[in-house]
Amino acid sequence: MKNELRQDPLTHRWVIIAKGRATRPHEIVKKEDKSATKKQKFCPFDKGHEKLSGREVFRLSDDQDWQVRSILNKSPYFNPPSEKDTGLITRGVIFSYMAPIGTAEVFIETPNHYEDLVFMEKTELEAVIEGYKNRYTELAPRYEEVLIFRNHGYLAGQSLTHPHSQITAMCEKSPETEEEEKRIIDFYKKNKFCLLGHMEKIERIRKKRLIAQNKLFIAICPWASFSPYEILIIPKTHNPNISYLSAEEISEFASILQEILRKLYMHLSNPDYNYFIRNYENKGLLKKAGHWYLKIMPRLTIPGGYEASSGSFINVIPPELATEELVKINTNKNKWKPKKN
Repeated sequence: MKNELRQDPLTHRWVIIAKGRATRPHEIVKKEDKSATKKQKFCPFDKGHEKLSGREVFRLSDDQDWQVRSILNKSPYFNPPSEKDTGLITRGVIFSYMAPIGTAEVFIETPNHYEDLVFMEKTELEAVIEGYKNRYTELAPRYEEVLIFRNHGYLAGQSLTHPHSQITAMCEKSPETEEEEKRIIDFYKKNKFCLLGHMEKIERIRKKRLIAQNKLFIAICPWASFSPYEILIIPKTHNPNISYLSAEEISEFASILQEILRKLYMHLSNPDYNYFIRNYENKGLLKKAGHWYLKIMPRLTIPGGYEASSGSFINVIPPELATEELVKINTNKNKWKPKKN
């Protein structure tokens, strides 16, 4: 099999798909350092510790108790908005700086310390997505960018084992988002249709990288996956961000997200991973060019000198092979009960 150099349509970054080095999952998975994720004697996110965890800004409850909560991060990396911090850049000949204005939240996904997303009932995962929608809708009008992301496992940057995501809102857009927005707007101007929407249709028809689909979403291994078993979940209906999610879309999104996470759990032995949701503003050309998505990035390999020096990536598992393997995983074989360890 010959290697290929592929370009990611969203970022225009190049990826070497090293077909000749294709190997089995157990040969690339790194041993996890348990030092940061070992069993905790005390967890501030557990039920009953609400007053100790931080200032609560959002809560979703059912008839029994709270389902999800969002609290202000006790170790924020942003300054809260104020009259003193104008958001202007102070420029020098070489060095420039500005105040990092924004907010950071810890989004607690469940009162149960051991109930990760793969073990949840579907209604519980729906509550998580409903919470994401609420926080984005609340923060987006006040900030330039709202990032929703999840770190699972030591290699993905997880510091507390209680299931949680993080939400940051900033007064400046990240370079990654700005670059993606430029690409999708240029694509729309040239072709008069949405890049992600077009990709969704092509992948659904060709099926070479289609892992799963339901009525409203598809899950694929992207054409130019930066890393092994990288996955995109793309809605079939065009919307720039998750503030427009209907109850049916939340239900279908929960179904496919859990199915994919369970496939990864079974096939890769509960891998460390990051995921994030990319949202776009509902204004200007982004209304038509922006198509929100969720990206999952298992942390199976460690970038080396080539990646650091070139800005490109080497993927030793072709996305077509990863898709073939993941399609075969039957998630109904597991009982999905949380393990207390």
